[in-house]
Amino acid sequence: MLRYEVLGQKALKEEASKAKQTMAACFPVKLLKSLDAVLDDVPHMYSTRRAQQLADDIIGLFQNQQQEDSDNSNGTGSNDKTDSLSSKSSDHQESDLKSASSQGTDEKLDSTLATEHETENTQGQEKQEEKTDSTQSTDAKFADTQGKRDVSGENTTEAPEDFQEESIRTVLESDNSDWPEDLFQSLASELEGWSLRQEGGLSAVTTTPSVDRVEVLDIDRREGQSLLWRTKSESSRLAAQLTGLVQARTMSRDRTGKRGKKLDGKRLHRMAIGDSRLFCKRSETITIDATVHLCLDISSSMSSRMELAREAVLALTYGLNQINGVTVSVSAYPGKNDCGVLEIMKPNDRLQDVAAVLSALNAHDSTPMATGLWHSVHQVLQARAKRRLIIMITDGAPDFDHYQPVMDLVKRCESSAIEVVGLGINVHSVEQLFPHSMVITHLNQLKSVLFEQARLWLVA
Repeated sequence: MLRYEVLGQKALKEEASKAKQTMAACFPVKLLKSLDAVLDDVPHMYSTRRAQQLADDIIGLFQNQQQEDSDNSNGTGSNDKTDSLSSKSSDHQESDLKSASSQGTDEKLDSTLATEHETENTQGQEKQEEKTDSTQSTDAKFADTQGKRDVSGENTTEAPEDFQEESIRTVLESDNSDWPEDLFQSLASELEGWSLRQEGGLSAVTTTPSVDRVEVLDIDRREGQSLLWRTKSESSRLAAQLTGLVQARTMSRDRTGKRGKKLDGKRLHRMAIGDSRLFCKRSETITIDATVHLCLDISSSMSSRMELAREAVLALTYGLNQINGVTVSVSAYPGKNDCGVLEIMKPNDRLQDVAAVLSALNAHDSTPMATGLWHSVHQVLQARAKRRLIIMITDGAPDFDHYQPVMDLVKRCESSAIEVVGLGINVHSVEQLFPHSMVITHLNQLKSVLFEQARLWLVA
């Protein structure tokens, strides 16, 4: 009831109504009114100590009600005895009066008795008629009240006193094991069980994908070393351009102004021509706090493109790692099954290890794109950077049951300030899936396009 009325949890409206009906059926009206008065202070609680005091006050109400019920029970027994003694005394007085009256004349006695008999008969008939009318009126009122209660669905009658006393005793003698599980803990368990029962595309969005490890052999490490040296030599020019552009954007510069605290000695000659720009000022430094996640499609159709895809991903990782304030992570999908992904690189991993993992990748299975995108979102959120970018690299459309989940997830990313870019390799489906997308028709464009996208995003 308090969750609904105080916290505004509207979904519990029906349960709150049931709680009120149950309380009305178990406890006296006086106790419920006192309880309502105490609960009026709930919205104004300012500490845990005050909440504890409030709980103690509620327990005190039930204890006081139990004590009153006990006192009333004892008081009723004493009154019954007093009424019995009073009745006996009255009987004795009536007997004495009758004995005294019997000493009068016979005629007067007979006349008096006849008159009293007639009067009693008349009064008896009148009382019987009044009782019948009263009973009929009460039954009519009860029937009317019962009809209204049936329409409203609420029980407004009090329970028997014995039942009320038993209910109060049950409350006071209960412990933690007698109370049901917390409502929201029950709800969390239900939701967890529901998510485990989902299948297909729904599970890609509602559950966290499993992260599979790539098994790296010695031959993969040797090939990875060769891949790293080849990538550095071929991509050094692009990496240098990217790094230089970002440094030029973030580098602090000195400039002169008309106001300041420090004179620029090299500009004092401007005084001769009336130029007052003599003070040295340092422009504010632009800092970069960004994270980039590359998500690579390694479905079966990528088998002929894997070599260039490895080089492109490693080259961009190599270039971004040289920029202060930028973290990079890489993953691939599908993993060992459609519900998993392969983790290629985490922030601060060595490039030698990343190259070895990339060399060990093999194209397989279909295109569960929603699974890969969901894992990418988790990675950029963990970085807690101000700017977040996900680049989805694919050569095909997502699986049928992943198409709508991908679109829904991209909308969520937009509302959370996560930019998602689709990079299609000779496929235009990315234009419908991602608001920001690029399509390349030749594989040799892959490296330059990746660097251009990173450049535009970093200096925006």
